[in-house]
Amino acid sequence: MRRLLKSSTLDLMARPWFSQLLSRIGGHRCAILMLHRFQRHGSTEERHDPQALRRLLAGLRQGGVALVDVDDVARGRTDGVELSGSSRISVAFTVDDGYADLMEVAAPIFAEFDCPVTGFVVPDVVARHRWYWWDQIDWILRHAKSSSIPTELGGTPYALEWATALERHSVQRRLGERLKRESPRSLAEFIDQLSQVADVPVPGQAPPEYATLTWEQLRSAERAGVRFGAHSMTHPILSRCDDMQAAHEVVESVRQVRSNLARPSEVFCYPNGLSGDFGARERALVREAGAQAALTSIPALVRYRGKEPAEMEQVFALPRFAYDERPGGVARMLLG
Repeated sequence: MRRLLKSSTLDLMARPWFSQLLSRIGGHRCAILMLHRFQRHGSTEERHDPQALRRLLAGLRQGGVALVDVDDVARGRTDGVELSGSSRISVAFTVDDGYADLMEVAAPIFAEFDCPVTGFVVPDVVARHRWYWWDQIDWILRHAKSSSIPTELGGTPYALEWATALERHSVQRRLGERLKRESPRSLAEFIDQLSQVADVPVPGQAPPEYATLTWEQLRSAERAGVRFGAHSMTHPILSRCDDMQAAHEVVESVRQVRSNLARPSEVFCYPNGLSGDFGARERALVREAGAQAALTSIPALVRYRGKEPAEMEQVFALPRFAYDERPGGVARMLLG
């Protein structure tokens, strides 16, 4: 049944009337999609399936949906005009955090369908000055000798317990969501505590399975057609930073991306990017940094209706969908 549903959805997207029907619902609409990590060599990790991505791109191309650069989306929104091309339905692909599997796995698939893709990178991680906190937690839990780790979070006992790998993933997801509410300092203190209690030292640099692209690799990727923009210096939730740190996170990250790359994206990407993770201060900092737009993770379509865009779609808070590779996922977004 799942296979039949997937086939039916792709057939639907490939029919010329599907794009025509969508275009009559309103003005130009664009779904900006947010992806992260990709499966390597048929692994069963909880990452994007490269074959599902290939099928989606084929369906979008056959259905007449325009595959566009997110910078063009921002410019079209800024100018108050529709994007170029005959299709009034478009999709833009973005990939956050700059992991190496973007180039190893995904970039060749995007190139196969002549599909623009923009990655968003964290300069301190690119330069190997640090690695992502959620990967550090994953490292500790994977290497812990016990599957029951007593910790404390916010002055309250917070026990981590699991019996299977699946349960460990679930525990880790819940912990990650909880830690997003902590300040950068509290987050670092918790990871130190977890490392000590679990008796698992955290390496100074990311092990290979958590590797991100270096500046040299990013420049090589640029030459292959991938664009990159800034995603903050260290990936904190900006609203939890004081004024000085927030300014450094935004302005310096844009500066470093521009100084290290030949054709950087003019779009900034808020870490996490949900409502409450950024506000007027952060939008002002993006303007100060000289970026032309900013992406959120608030799920909605970008709509172009002449020169009167909806309030939500101001250029420094463009909406974006989490990539849904389930059958019909992207079609449902476009219909929304």
